[in-house]
Amino acid sequence: MRKLIFLVGFYATILSHGQCFTTGADLSYVNQIQANGGEYRDAHGIEIDPYTYFADRGANMIRLRLFHSPETILDSCGEPITASSLTDVLDAAAQVKALGMALNLSIHYSDYFADPGKQLQPQAWNGLTQSEVIDALETYTINVINALHDQNTLPDIISVGNETTFGFIDSTTETNGFSWPEDAEKFNTALNAIDAFNTMHGTSIKKALHFTESTAQFTAELFSDQGITNYDMIGLSYYPFFSPQIDLQELGVLIDDLINTYDKEVMIFETGFAWTTDFDDDYGNFISGNGDVLTYPTSAQVNWII
Repeated sequence: MRKLIFLVGFYATILSHGQCFTTGADLSYVNQIQANGGEYRDAHGIEIDPYTYFADRGANMIRLRLFHSPETILDSCGEPITASSLTDVLDAAAQVKALGMALNLSIHYSDYFADPGKQLQPQAWNGLTQSEVIDALETYTINVINALHDQNTLPDIISVGNETTFGFIDSTTETNGFSWPEDAEKFNTALNAIDAFNTMHGTSIKKALHFTESTAQFTAELFSDQGITNYDMIGLSYYPFFSPQIDLQELGVLIDDLINTYDKEVMIFETGFAWTTDFDDDYGNFISGNGDVLTYPTSAQVNWII
C-alpha cells in the first residue's frame, strides 16, 4: 500500500515598509516523498499536487533549502540522500516558477541541515585554509545562481546560511561559535557574490540572513558590529514550541524593532504549529506542543483553516 502524506506547510510572512503580505510554504521534501511513492491529499482525501495546491490558494512564494553534497550522507535505509541537492532544487524551482510563484532559496553551505547547533562545512571543503574556503564559497554561490539562471528559475531571495545564530561553515560537527573576522569574511563573500551576479545580469535577487526569533536582536547587532551589513532582509524562525512564552504580539514588536533599527525587510522564513501530539509511526514528533501563550487549539481542523 502506498503511504498517504497529508500536506503541512511552513508559511512565510513579510512585514516591512508597507509591502504586501506574502504567504507560502517550504516544499523542500515534496520531490523525495513523491519519488518514494508518497501521496499528498487535501482535507477531503483528494490527491493533489503540492505546488499547484499552494499556488491555487494564493501562495506567492515557495522556500527551498539547498545542501552542498547531501549524497555524502546516508539516510536511515543506508541510501545516499538526494533531497535538497542542486538537482532536486532545480527540478522543484522549475515547478515553482511555472506556477508563477516566487522562489526563496536557503543555501545551507553544508551537506545537510544547518541550524543553531550545527553549521558543519561541506566535506569537500575539509582541510581548506580560510582563503581557500573563501574561494570555494564564492565559486559555489555563483555556480548555484548560474544553474538556476540557466533554466530561467532565478531565486527572488537567497538566504546566506540557515539559522546562523552561533557559527557559520564550521570545521566541527557541533558549531564552535563565531570566529571573527573569519566568519564576517565568509558572509560578506557570499553576499558580495550575489551582488556581483545582479550587477552582471541586471537582476535584483534579494540577499537575506536567517536568525531565530530568540536570537535576532542580539545577532543582528553583532553582525552589524562585525561589518556584515550588505543584505536586504532578515529572515526569522518562529516556532511556539521552541519559544513557548513568545506570543504573536511580542513577535510583532520584535519585527518592528528590527525594521526600524536596521532598515531591512523582515520575513518569517520558518514557523510550525502542531496539529496533534499523538504518535502514529516510529519517528519522534519534531514539534510536540505549541507553547504556553497561544490560544489556538492543537487540532487538524485549526491547521486546515490556517
